[in-house]
Amino acid sequence: MSAPASAPHDGIKLYISPDVYAFEPAGQSAEKAGAVLTINRKTGDVATKPNMDGLLTARERTMDIYGILGLLKLSTTEFLVVITSRSKVASLFGQPIYLATDFRVLPISSSVKSNLLSNPVEAALLAMLKTHLYSAPFYFSYGVDLTNSFQRQSTHPVASDLSKPLWERADERFFWNRHLNARLIEAAGSNAQVSPFILPCMYGFLAIKSATINGKDFVFGLLARRSRHRAGTRYFSRGIDKDGHVSNFNESEQFVVYDGEGGAVTGSAFEKEKTSIGGRVEGKIRMSYVQTRGSVPVFWAEVNNLRYKPDLLIMEKPETVEATRKHFEEQTQIYGTNYLANLVNQKGYEKPVKEAYEQALQTLENDKVVYTYYDFHHECKGMKFERVMGLVETLEKKGLTQDNFFHYDDSRSGSKVVREQDAVLRTNCMDCLG
Repeated sequence: MSAPASAPHDGIKLYISPDVYAFEPAGQSAEKAGAVLTINRKTGDVATKPNMDGLLTARERTMDIYGILGLLKLSTTEFLVVITSRSKVASLFGQPIYLATDFRVLPISSSVKSNLLSNPVEAALLAMLKTHLYSAPFYFSYGVDLTNSFQRQSTHPVASDLSKPLWERADERFFWNRHLNARLIEAAGSNAQVSPFILPCMYGFLAIKSATINGKDFVFGLLARRSRHRAGTRYFSRGIDKDGHVSNFNESEQFVVYDGEGGAVTGSAFEKEKTSIGGRVEGKIRMSYVQTRGSVPVFWAEVNNLRYKPDLLIMEKPETVEATRKHFEEQTQIYGTNYLANLVNQKGYEKPVKEAYEQALQTLENDKVVYTYYDFHHECKGMKFERVMGLVETLEKKGLTQDNFFHYDDSRSGSKVVREQDAVLRTNCMDCLG
């Protein structure tokens, strides 16, 4: 499978001068007739030009980059963040998938002085930004949409439209750097030549492996997509906001791809053996299963008290009912019936969270929300994780069937979609870290 014509540039030459940042398509993108993107360092304006002719009068330096992460305004200055190094971690449908491994953070304004950048507030924010860049795994691909599940890529009217640029097809929840690309997206609204410079990144986990069983090659993988809404660290981000976004929401997708000829899907561990293992899998048949997890969807927090356990605060706000309703309306619209598995303790410190969750659910009139409480710590005490099958059996009795997964077969005539997943398991503990 080749990358769509609307794919982001897979290489960019960045020219830096006192007046402008100029981004010229490079790599394989240089073979296409692409415009040059410019950012005016005095006004901050984003524009495009047909080529580099007459653009630079005083070039300071050049830089090879692999994508623009975006533009970010800190306390005093706006910065440009670019990806300067990448590592190939896998391939999917013939398209490489990369992990961003190094970055540069450059001030937009050329008049910024070193003493301004040494401002204590600005310095602290820059340090936080760089910590996030180097601690958060950012995955990206120029030809594969990592933000959308296999099902959305096949059935959603926007996500499945390959004539649209990748950023427009991306699921905005898992387009981690979407806020940083706000000005580029705004410019792309009236100038389509900006679109190839917008590179959606997924923050989370990705593993893709190849295997052969009984002479049949297949590829299996796991993606965990972390939502950009209400993200935060343990203890500091809990519960829900007024828009229905919960802390640390993740979508996990397990998938199997098999059948076909032609080396299109490989895992990084098998690159040298791709002709004999995963390299023969073209991906004509695809199956996937999606689960979600997120914080308990009520207003609650943990307040640092300098002791081992923070103070637990359940906020009985009048807007709780509406926020919880918004959350599950969105979840059921996207995933279908939500089977909720609440895993917090029913005694001690966590008990108020369990009770607040159940009280909020009582106010919902939504037959697509099915609740189950499971005392995970009690039932699986002593590492007896096989007992979780009791929860599986309970969920099956309530309607969550084992054959509820997505199935796509490219060899079929007519509709390629054999089966759609129309329900999801939503789990939560106290942290829901991903």
